[in-house]
Amino acid sequence: MLSQDFELMKPWCALQPYQDMTRPLTNYFISTSHNTYLFNSQVMGDSNREAYNRVLRAGCRAVELDCYDGENGQPIVKHAYTLIVQKRLGDLFVYLQNVPFREYEYAKANYVCYHSPNVAENHFGRAVRDEPACVVQQTAKTLCRLYPSGIRQDSSNPDPILPWNFGVQMVALNFQKYDKIMALCHGKFSDNGGCGYVLKPNYLIDASRAKFNPFDHQKNPSDFSENVFGQPKTLIITIISAQFLSRSSSKANDVPDPYVEVSTHGIPCDQQAQRTCVVHNNGLNPIWKETFRFHINFPQICLVLFTVYDHDVLSKNDRLAYFCLPMKTMQTGFRHMRLRSKDNGLTDSTLFVHVEIEGYEEEDDC
Repeated sequence: MLSQDFELMKPWCALQPYQDMTRPLTNYFISTSHNTYLFNSQVMGDSNREAYNRVLRAGCRAVELDCYDGENGQPIVKHAYTLIVQKRLGDLFVYLQNVPFREYEYAKANYVCYHSPNVAENHFGRAVRDEPACVVQQTAKTLCRLYPSGIRQDSSNPDPILPWNFGVQMVALNFQKYDKIMALCHGKFSDNGGCGYVLKPNYLIDASRAKFNPFDHQKNPSDFSENVFGQPKTLIITIISAQFLSRSSSKANDVPDPYVEVSTHGIPCDQQAQRTCVVHNNGLNPIWKETFRFHINFPQICLVLFTVYDHDVLSKNDRLAYFCLPMKTMQTGFRHMRLRSKDNGLTDSTLFVHVEIEGYEEEDDC
């Protein structure tokens, strides 16, 4: 039951790219990092080459460099107007190939530069509130990047679900922050072999024909799903048991009191959460056998997040481990999932579940 064939995520979705990789970049969601050179705070710290290694190994395919003029004409990487320690660009990267410069006209003709919008999260929020349909139309034909607000000095992340719903390809996140948002990001880009590129659903690619607007559910949810590609589905999840749950780092001497929260993340009407009861003093093999039902209008862009918490009466509940994946990659039946730690590392903890999807058809496979 712990073999790859019994994992929750379909093996062919997790092991290698299976989607069409010849489309224009505008047709993909792209794993993107914000202020990649930072390890911790946005205000203090060090520009570090290891940060690039870390995010690239995590599947990120768009990194950020803040380059400024340094001494002797050498470019440096730093975070402007902060106490971040600057580093020479050459200390962070090795240039792989020397290319002699030709005359300007040759360069202009052969190395075309394309401009794309780089939008702050607060500006994007106003745009989707005022002209939601126009935003979907724009992201169908233009590569767009969204970055966190400047007031997020603690490296917290904006919720990427909203911009993904509107087709924004590059939602830049602080990979150094191990929060729920990064769990959603790792879950989304675990699809397509974890290559960092995930093909958009058809209604975000052919937006002019689909006329997709994530906010239309507020008018009539039943009509909303029928007007675009795909049918609603009902996801039925039974949380059976867990095995070998780790202890909280802040309470290493305490036996966990675990409970499981299952949440779905997609268009507004598909965002739901349910949780099990608490099993006291059992991190070895807690048993729940609790069943939850989720009606999902757009399974094509819905993420399912399993989070195991350690319940505490006197303080905040600690997040012990998680597993996240796109709903369209889920296998039905009895399944085990290998849980991940807060920093996305694999653990020895597992969650045993039963999954049923009403309305599932063979052509739904990834």
